[in-house]
Amino acid sequence: MKRLSFVLPALLVGCGALSGLTTITLGDGELPEFKVDRSYPIGSAGVESCPEGTKTLTDPRTSESLTVEISKLSSGCRMSLAQPQMLLFDESEARSASNKLQGMKIQGLESAALLIKDFSLTDENGAAIDLETRVDALSVVVDGNELFTREDILALPNGPVRKQVSGALLQKLVDGVNNGQAVRADVSAVIDFPQSAMQNLPGTLHVKTTLQPEVNLDVVEAAQGAAGG
Repeated sequence: MKRLSFVLPALLVGCGALSGLTTITLGDGELPEFKVDRSYPIGSAGVESCPEGTKTLTDPRTSESLTVEISKLSSGCRMSLAQPQMLLFDESEARSASNKLQGMKIQGLESAALLIKDFSLTDENGAAIDLETRVDALSVVVDGNELFTREDILALPNGPVRKQVSGALLQKLVDGVNNGQAVRADVSAVIDFPQSAMQNLPGTLHVKTTLQPEVNLDVVEAAQGAAGG
């Protein structure tokens, strides 16, 4: 397989301006969206007291092992509903993403982002838990990066919300496409429940969300790129 070569813009100083430079987005249609769809049977007994610590649970629908981290807040309880090492895209999907770049030379990385398309928090019967009245705060965290807040999620009826990524998460997305390798990330929903909500918390919390990775690259036609360096 032919590997793509990513050259950061900072390394291009002295190469001169390139005419015909354009930005190509590898996103919806090239990189797959990925979904979190997990049930966390936290149990109602003892939850009101917000027992701190890490619990290992089993999704009753899939038998997958899940992790819940619980910490006490002055006004209630924080629960981090984790999906460790979730597959964002596999090797074949990474290679497919590079097909859009045939005949082009990558000049630099413009940016990378994750989009959130939907989010729901429900009980074991599918009834929605109101995010405005029964939740104090909410965030979707990817590899330790708090990307989406409750305000972002409440804005989803207006369309997907995009957040730029940086650091190790950005490099992970780029390396995945560059090397045609699978990319995994730790994804979690961190929810702050007020004490009043804890008293009526359902025995199972079901989290569903859809995220879309997106990588923007500066490219020129391969022959032009070779001449311009």
